[in-house]
Amino acid sequence: MRKILVTTVLVLLMASSGAAKTERGSVNTAKTDMYFWLADGGQSIITMMWLNGGADLFMVLVCDNGVDDPITFGVAAGSLKKFARINAGIPAGAVCGLGVSAIRNGSQYFASFLAETDGVANGYGRQSALPPHTTDGVAAVLEQQVERVRRASR
Repeated sequence: MRKILVTTVLVLLMASSGAAKTERGSVNTAKTDMYFWLADGGQSIITMMWLNGGADLFMVLVCDNGVDDPITFGVAAGSLKKFARINAGIPAGAVCGLGVSAIRNGSQYFASFLAETDGVANGYGRQSALPPHTTDGVAAVLEQQVERVRRASR
């Protein structure tokens, strides 16, 4: 029975993998991981979990619609629960970037990206899908915001 249950769970997880994109990495107080994508518009949910209970990780979401300067759509952090989440309504066509870093200690993490547009859920693409230099403005603001969170947390 256990073998059938595990197999069923794995099949369900594999079938739903197109609904969300999960990235994994490892950060510390001196390292920031960044992810970039072109938003489809609608509600975006980014959830992050990490392994080290002694680490304080955070993430920053910055988007640019090409008209105004890039703006911060959300900041999320957590410590004891090892969990952080950002919910944001992002306009279609915006170039977005997520920065993941640590305030205290380091840890491996898993970040799950989910976009809900017109009732359909899908995962975000990676930076390679964007034309060169599309992310320059977002990356610069993202780096500034990550440093601001670190300074404010000291």
